[in-house]
Amino acid sequence: MPLIPSEWRRILPLVLIMAVVAMTVGGMSLIVLYQTAFDEAKSRLTDTAQSRARMIEAIARFDQIHSHSYPGGPYHATLTQVEEAHDNYKGFGETGEFALAKRQGNEIIFVLRHRHTVLDGSKSVPFQHDEDHDHIAEPMRHALLGHSGTMVGLDYRGVTVLAAYEPVDVLNFGVVAKIDLAEIRRPFIRAAIILFTLSVVIIGLGIVVFSYVSEPMVATLMESEALRHSRLKLMQAQSIIREKAIYLDNILSSAMDTSIVATDENFLIRYYNPTAEKLFGYTKEQILGRSVLEVHEWEEVDPSDFQKGLERIAVVGSHLYQVQREVGGSIRTLESRASSILDEEGKLVGYVLMSKDITERKEAEDSLVKSERKYRLLMEYANDAIFVADTRTGIILDANKAAANLLGRSVDEIIGMHQSRLHPAGREQEYKAFFQNQIQYGSGVLTDVVVVHQDGRLIPVEIRAGVTDLGDKQVIQGIFRDVTQRKRAEDALRESQSRLFKAQRIARLGNWDWDIVNNTLYWSDEIYRIFGLDPSQCQASYAGFIEAIHCDDRERVSQAVKEAIVDPKVSYDIQHRVVRPGGALRTVREQGEVIRNEKGQAIRMMGTVHDMTELKEVEEKLKDLNANLESRVIERTHQLEAANRELEAFSYSVAHDLRAPLNNILGFSKILLDEHHDKLGKEGGEYLHWLDASGKQMTRRIADYLKLARSTRVALRHEKVNLSELFAHAAHLIQQLHPETLTVSMEITPNLMVHGDKDLLTVVAENLLSNALKFTCKEEKGVIHFGVNKQGGDRAYYVRDNGIGFDDNYANRLFEPFESLHDPGISDGSGIGLTTVQRIIHRHEGKIWAESTLGEGATFYFTIGK
Repeated sequence: MPLIPSEWRRILPLVLIMAVVAMTVGGMSLIVLYQTAFDEAKSRLTDTAQSRARMIEAIARFDQIHSHSYPGGPYHATLTQVEEAHDNYKGFGETGEFALAKRQGNEIIFVLRHRHTVLDGSKSVPFQHDEDHDHIAEPMRHALLGHSGTMVGLDYRGVTVLAAYEPVDVLNFGVVAKIDLAEIRRPFIRAAIILFTLSVVIIGLGIVVFSYVSEPMVATLMESEALRHSRLKLMQAQSIIREKAIYLDNILSSAMDTSIVATDENFLIRYYNPTAEKLFGYTKEQILGRSVLEVHEWEEVDPSDFQKGLERIAVVGSHLYQVQREVGGSIRTLESRASSILDEEGKLVGYVLMSKDITERKEAEDSLVKSERKYRLLMEYANDAIFVADTRTGIILDANKAAANLLGRSVDEIIGMHQSRLHPAGREQEYKAFFQNQIQYGSGVLTDVVVVHQDGRLIPVEIRAGVTDLGDKQVIQGIFRDVTQRKRAEDALRESQSRLFKAQRIARLGNWDWDIVNNTLYWSDEIYRIFGLDPSQCQASYAGFIEAIHCDDRERVSQAVKEAIVDPKVSYDIQHRVVRPGGALRTVREQGEVIRNEKGQAIRMMGTVHDMTELKEVEEKLKDLNANLESRVIERTHQLEAANRELEAFSYSVAHDLRAPLNNILGFSKILLDEHHDKLGKEGGEYLHWLDASGKQMTRRIADYLKLARSTRVALRHEKVNLSELFAHAAHLIQQLHPETLTVSMEITPNLMVHGDKDLLTVVAENLLSNALKFTCKEEKGVIHFGVNKQGGDRAYYVRDNGIGFDDNYANRLFEPFESLHDPGISDGSGIGLTTVQRIIHRHEGKIWAESTLGEGATFYFTIGK
């Protein structure tokens, strides 16, 4: 029997109220869970964006110091490492993506995306809003403006996403980690539909079943109005319980990233959601109703670990731990929390294990730790000073060793200082404005800045600053580079350039630089002056250069330029004339060098222009003078040669003619001494002895004069001569003729060969050895050595003795005729022996010189031409 109308009036409001309550509770639960999932996604995206941004900044700072030799420079080195690190990273979830972009003019250029296009594909959208791209890529636009945060907006595809954005200070890039908002909402929309459908179905079924099944029993049992009310309340309570059970099961089943396993107090598994199936690899059919201890045996879990977990749950109510296991063929990191389930009276009724795959989060955390460690190392070992200050207060929070060295203070002294104290007093407002400007725009560079050293010195620096987040604080990081040496170099360069310009003007030398590829030509001021042109009224160009050349020289200059460009072996060096605007001619010499690329193609040509007009005029005058002078010199030389030949012939004739009467004098003197000395008396005998000695001395001198004359008169007969044998033979003859020299030791280097006139070289040997023996024979251990050594690349032969030597300051006088550096009692020679040696050596295209220290012997060196 159906319920009577009066019963319907009582039950229907209650049913409606319970339905509304159930739907409200379910809806609120869905909203709370959705908000929780939304916040977790926002937090995860923020962590991802910030960790990627800091990692890229650290890599970029490192590459700016160490990767200048990398092809393309530090920028390409950093981008290559980032691309390699993310090459196999495919995002998260179904639509999660990490994007990297930069601003280029009024365009946003995406240089790195993962899911919706190929990794190296480029995409651009306008930076400013327009009608066609209104609010497209809004998160990346915020990042490139230096902002950090999260938002719901349109990505570069025009799809609504939840995104976290972060600026990359060093490269002026932006980082965005995003996920489609539809993906976050999808499970909750599906759960809401399921919840609403099931609620409607269950309410409807409950009413029908209650009406047709329970009515007879209710009619029988209900004896009073109070009993019927109790029955209705009970049915409503049961309905709510069923609805909540279904609602809870739907919520737990829709937990996409969290596995849930529930047991009773005896560890029998009573609940096992779909995510648990994915993470642990067992189906519901395999797990439900089994003991946790049995599953642990399958997994080979150490029982002591399980017992320790239970003990911790008994103390604090839960146990949090991490474990690694294979999921889907790869090792994943799971974070699990085991908790106890208590009833209203606090009695243990079971346990629940909630596990979540945190592999990506763990990797991000590890990456962040490594990034922070790398950042610390980069900061500590950086050559530049680094300061980190709070953007709100301006207080310095951190500094590196280079900063301490820059200021002459310890790091502890610097930390806690206000950033304005780094600079000289009186410029606070200027530096405060710069500080605030960097906070507003996120980054910047400041030059012409000084900091104050502890000893009061002002040190010029260049500052590069960027704003970032450090924990819960926003900080500004400033990199201070000491540019003292650079400033000095720039000053020196300016001074050097000024000297160069002055020197070029004095030397009338200009320089030019021709960019062959772009056909642009640079002239120095001096070239304009040489060509008689005004730099303010004309522009340097190759065509203008050719036009300024004299018409008769243009083809020759053009051909020289072409040959130098085409053939690397040909140098550009040419003299030609230029015609000034007024018609005046100037003569110039041009020299240039061609610069080529790696393919050997000419890309640039640099050179000089030397105004040689006055020099050419002087050269012409000198040429005329030299021509006249040369003819006069030739004429005078012929006269001198003729006079010398006559003088030599006369001297030779006189010396030769004197020998006959002198021999008669010596012959008759000897007869008188041998046959009539008893008739001359003592005084007459002495006179005759003096006459004989003077005659013999005269004979020797005449012989020396004849040798000197013969050394220049006879023709040279070149042959291969063994100098060692020649000197050895001469030494033997001299010592035989002068027995007093036998005490001197002769050391002759063997087999010294030359090409020359043997007879004349014999005269050289006799004179040099006689000279050495003369001043060495009185020594107790006299030694004379003939040998050879290297002198400036030539073979220098020498005669060295350990005799009395001479004052080296007068060495050049030795080879002058009739000169002697010793007293007549020590030296009784004619004074022309060394002169004869010098002439013979000169005829052999050689040189001769002497070196000595008084009292330590002498060395005579000579060379023989080839």
